[in-house]
Amino acid sequence: MKVINNALLIKMIQYGSKKISDNFEYINELNVFPVPDGDTGTNMKISITGAFEAVKSFSSNDIYDFSRLFSRQLLLNARGNSGVIFSQIFRGFFESLKEGQTEIKIADIPNHLKDAKNKSYSSVSNPVEGTILTVIRVLSEKIDKVSESFKSMNDVFSYIVEETKLIVEDTPNLLPALKEAGVCDSGAYGLLCFFEGMLEAIDGKPLEDSFSSKNDKSKTLLLKTKKVSYINTVERQEISEEGFGYCCEFICKLDYKLFPEQGKKLNFNKEKFESDLLKIGDSVVLVIDEDLVKVHMHTHFPYKMLQIGQKYGEFLRIKIENMTEQFLEKYSSKSQEEVFKNFKLTNTTQVICTVPSSKIGKFFTSEFGIASYINTSKNGNPSIADFINKINEVRAKNIIIIVDDSNIILSAEQAIKLNDSKFNISLIKSRNIAESYVSLMSFDSSKDFKTNSRVLERALKASNSAMVSISTKTIKTKNGLIVNKNDYIGIIDKEIKSASDDLLLATRDIIKLLVAKKNVPCIYLIYGIETNDNEVSKIQKYINEQLGAKCKLIDGGQKIYRFYIGF
Repeated sequence: MKVINNALLIKMIQYGSKKISDNFEYINELNVFPVPDGDTGTNMKISITGAFEAVKSFSSNDIYDFSRLFSRQLLLNARGNSGVIFSQIFRGFFESLKEGQTEIKIADIPNHLKDAKNKSYSSVSNPVEGTILTVIRVLSEKIDKVSESFKSMNDVFSYIVEETKLIVEDTPNLLPALKEAGVCDSGAYGLLCFFEGMLEAIDGKPLEDSFSSKNDKSKTLLLKTKKVSYINTVERQEISEEGFGYCCEFICKLDYKLFPEQGKKLNFNKEKFESDLLKIGDSVVLVIDEDLVKVHMHTHFPYKMLQIGQKYGEFLRIKIENMTEQFLEKYSSKSQEEVFKNFKLTNTTQVICTVPSSKIGKFFTSEFGIASYINTSKNGNPSIADFINKINEVRAKNIIIIVDDSNIILSAEQAIKLNDSKFNISLIKSRNIAESYVSLMSFDSSKDFKTNSRVLERALKASNSAMVSISTKTIKTKNGLIVNKNDYIGIIDKEIKSASDDLLLATRDIIKLLVAKKNVPCIYLIYGIETNDNEVSKIQKYINEQLGAKCKLIDGGQKIYRFYIGF
């Protein structure tokens, strides 16, 4: 086999997806940090399986069109840093494909890997060696030197798999934290699993169909807004983000005339065609299959859509439905004026938070009046699509997003980039929910967007925080602290600073380190679902009597962390 066509590529993605799905729990186990939050394996599994579900039925032979669709789906299903970087690797890999291209040749692979390296490194502001990034960089450098020896795609991917294994095994030598934990990088291992699956597809090994959808809620739709495409779940509101109008579909046969004397049709230009459609509507889905173009879109001006299509050919099928009328019939209690008012962007400033439990989300809503929240305990780290959905749902021109985990930042940043032409959005990057709480205390809905963004950022920088959880493995930290499996561990800025088999002792020690000699008038204690009233009461008493500070208790109901501590 000397080339990769679309059919083989889809099969390779399927096998790679299954390989990650089969190994995601092991990939999670490789996490250096012994707290089961933001697990790499789970993030990679959700990212790739969501993308595969959306593209597995792609029928065109155009590998360029497929790669664009897959890259977009992978990017926007991406969760966590590992998922986002993984998506950028494959976005870069496909970047140099030409429109109309139907296959990838052996000689093309080295250049594609170079593009993958460039794209993935450029997506991270501070690239760290010894991670998934190192794998793609070293692989792109090595393969160029031996590419002339490859006789088949089996040779190419056998080499990729074997070299990736060596690079993954070497990651502990590049990142001290990995060596201390005695593991390789989890994201790098996840990429290896994907490559192994791709090789198995090339080899023709059998695969059980593990992608049959058991839950309709997992399905995704490809939507296109004014400038860029994004994924939206079926739970998304029924209405076009631009308001109501007509839901339109047509199939146009290119360069086709109704009668011989009809004027000459334009040569089809996908970019021009797409651009013209986006000027009059949104939610555009465009599929090209040889001389046919199928379009789905929402618009207030269906006649303009038909005029654009008729420039290039004639219609084989047309469907136009009035969404406004359908909605008003379904919700007869609402007037048309009321409905349209609800879907206009207000000029207010609204806040969206990521939270580790619905209880905290509801507390933030009642305490600070936040517009919406994303509960990460329910579905793991949010995807770019999750952020985009929330951005559109709050119906405000000015939005502040507060994330409570550094693992979520890349997804949030990508969502903001995709919406920066329509909204004013600022991102507050707190490290945990205690810092989110402290920064939110400065929010004032009567103040303008810029003022609130500036004040919340300043409050975040002035805050300090710690967390208490349970270790999932026995390790020795870089500062010499011995942590046994199932010890309670106190964490400050991603470093384990205290450990004990006694929850109260580990918590008191980490609070003491956090406060040090600072004069702290009030400490905020957010306690989790596994923490009992007696434990909470004793920590509160310690803060009051030993530190001379007030203690505000918040029932967070979170699962992973026994306590979030902030001031």
